[in-house]
Amino acid sequence: MENGKDLLKKPIYDIENGKKVGDIKDILIDNEAIRVRGVYLGREGLLSRKHLAIASSSVKVMGVDCWLVSGSDVIQDVKELPEADKIVYLDEFKGRQIITDGETVVGTIGDIRLNDQGEIKAFLLGKVNIQGPVADHKLIARAAVTSLGDKKRPMRVDLSLAEQHAIVAKNKESAS
Repeated sequence: MENGKDLLKKPIYDIENGKKVGDIKDILIDNEAIRVRGVYLGREGLLSRKHLAIASSSVKVMGVDCWLVSGSDVIQDVKELPEADKIVYLDEFKGRQIITDGETVVGTIGDIRLNDQGEIKAFLLGKVNIQGPVADHKLIARAAVTSLGDKKRPMRVDLSLAEQHAIVAKNKESAS
């Protein structure tokens, strides 16, 4: 498992010739926050600013120190990515308030936790406003999210399910 912030600034290389293609500046996730859809490399051009990205389907190896892609021609404008209208930048989630269905403020999103296949498994809490297993573990399992919210509305979670996942995660850590 890897946190989203650990991917930032990670270099990307062309697997065919070893040349550096760019550095990850942000993570592009689907609007349902299920999986990573690509990485944002930054902007290019003075007049017609292109927002450069690489689709996750072009990534061959998500390594510890760098990512490898199949050629430098995989870089494209974010608008050209498959289902571009359904892509959200990780930065748009950071700081979003998390509440329960009963309106209790849980905290705010600080980051995401990914598995090796680029699936979002949890949201890490940046700020914690509650006590208990979720506060101790500082994360909300993706499975406990009932509504992702948006820029104006908070994310909603099923707190009892989030606590169950936190307890299971804590037990796994204790066993290893």
